[in-house]
Amino acid sequence: MAQCQANVNEKVAAKHIPKLWAVLPQSVKEEMLRKAMEATQASFEPMRQDIRGNIESILNVKEMAVTRMVAHPELLIHMFKQVGRKEFSFIMRCGAQMGLALGFAQTGLWAATRGCSWCSWVLLPVSGLIIGNLTNWVAIKMIFSPVHPHRFCGGRVNFQGVFLKRQPEVAKELARLITDTVVNAERMLEYLVASPGYEKALDIFNKHIASTLDDLAGFARELIPVAMGKDQWTELKKDVVQALLEELPQHSDLFSRFADQVLQIENTLAVRLAKLPPDEFEQMLHPVFQEDEWLLILLGGVLGVIVGLFQAAVLGQ
Repeated sequence: MAQCQANVNEKVAAKHIPKLWAVLPQSVKEEMLRKAMEATQASFEPMRQDIRGNIESILNVKEMAVTRMVAHPELLIHMFKQVGRKEFSFIMRCGAQMGLALGFAQTGLWAATRGCSWCSWVLLPVSGLIIGNLTNWVAIKMIFSPVHPHRFCGGRVNFQGVFLKRQPEVAKELARLITDTVVNAERMLEYLVASPGYEKALDIFNKHIASTLDDLAGFARELIPVAMGKDQWTELKKDVVQALLEELPQHSDLFSRFADQVLQIENTLAVRLAKLPPDEFEQMLHPVFQEDEWLLILLGGVLGVIVGLFQAAVLGQ
């Protein structure tokens, strides 16, 4: 930021006071830079508050996120894979463990009917179908049900959906993923420049930079327009704004990181997601499962039938 401000000082001074700027000692230029940096940084908070107060007319965050996701659907896929990876793993582990337990019951039924030559060809595939469907269905239900916590043993035991138990953890991870890929200072600036809200944001920027220059002038703010001429003072302010707008893109990485720290988008998202009611939070991931839930259950049943037929063939020998 210091280099950015130094470049702005050089451009504006070279235009408005070239002879004086050329003979000024370096120590004076450095002091002017320090004062300008202090004033600029002091303007960030009122500017941020002004932008937040007008955010709806400046930036449509929802539209920005949707536009980004439509253009890059792989981001949404990656996001839900990351957020739901423990739930996907839970389905496999839960299905395997319940399948093992029910497999012993299946073995008992087979042992009770082993005297019948054709019974295994019916019993094992049918029981495999039931076990495969049941285990996947129960595993999916356990991820999202019950939605609200049911606490026992003085609150030490919480009977709640696996995903919903992880709400604080998921909120932090989802906030990080969203700010990394969709909603951050860099993406906001890219979207803002091409949106109708750009002019409004520019007006706010101009207003605060002009106010900062008046503050820098201090007690001489009334004298400077008289000495320079009101039109020239106004032009100088415009040149400062224009120089900043030209200079900022060259320091976009630094500016974006600084803006992310000031706006605290990730922290704000994490806190708000963690405070969502469980039934609203559940809808963030459950629709991803609901669309193909029947396919997961059907696949479990089909695999159960195949395994059952294989068992019948082996045991029949």
